[in-house]
Amino acid sequence: IRDRSPSRGLGDVYKRQIKYKRSKEEDAFNSVYMFHNIKHNLYFFTNAHYLEGAMAQFDLCNFKDRKDWKIFVECGQGYLEDTSKEYAPVGETEFVLKVSKEAKRKKTFTQIEGIVGHADMMLGSSVKEILQAHIDVGEGLFKGIRHGASWDLSEEIRNSHSNPIRHIYLNENFQKGISELESLNLTLDAWNYHTQIRELSSLAQLFPNLKIVQNHFGGPLGIGPYTNEREEVYKLWKDHISELAENKNVFLKLG
Repeated sequence: IRDRSPSRGLGDVYKRQIKYKRSKEEDAFNSVYMFHNIKHNLYFFTNAHYLEGAMAQFDLCNFKDRKDWKIFVECGQGYLEDTSKEYAPVGETEFVLKVSKEAKRKKTFTQIEGIVGHADMMLGSSVKEILQAHIDVGEGLFKGIRHGASWDLSEEIRNSHSNPIRHIYLNENFQKGISELESLNLTLDAWNYHTQIRELSSLAQLFPNLKIVQNHFGGPLGIGPYTNEREEVYKLWKDHISELAENKNVFLKLG
């Protein structure tokens, strides 16, 4: 959703600031953040009417402990072809690890600090074997998974490439898979539309020890049936993203 009005002030832009205490566990998780995110400080944006304004305000912030992390996020690259559909995504972790090792030979190349891969959470408890395979081949770089959950009733809206079901965050099998993710201290990148944010909040409350990264600003829609519903969409998004921000295990990624 875009608005060409002047950027709002910082007081309007962020919900609250979360400060991290240094620890090995937190440092491991912080390496999951992508695209110039801040190592020890993140903001939840709940009143920025468009991304450009939010990022403009974000860049004005002066952080002494800023760190840029280069993280690969799943995109279906390098999947294994000689195995089952369930194990195929492990090939992506192998592929990225190889790229990472090659990059280390030249410091001018982008240095990959972590890998966010894919595993089908709808496999339920049996997904643990897939997650362990990612960990085994990742040599310390594998940090978590992203499971595309974006779903909308309209045929004009494209659902996620993983072909999610409706209300996937509330599904029993999905939650069993999430339980295995949590037990291995891995993270979940959540990719959904604004209409699903409240269900993600429910998932976050059910798994308070699971670190969840809400992708793409919470996915506010502005096409299809939402084309002429800008203000209504913004209000719903704002209310639900504010509720999501109350969960201390949830973090917001811009991009």
